Amino acid sequence: MVEELGQIDSFGELVGFACALDELNDFFVECQFALGDLVCREVVSERVA
Repeated sequence: MVEELGQIDSFGELVGFACALDELNDFFVECQFALGDLVCREVVSERVA
């Protein structure tokens, strides 16, 4: 894995890379929740109407 990336040559860089991935993952999770909430609202408003 590290050899494939090539850029990472120290443990500190590896940790920084992992943290960046984690932040990106949090962003995607938040987007999924936001989209899910939007879809739920649309479905509920259609059923009520």
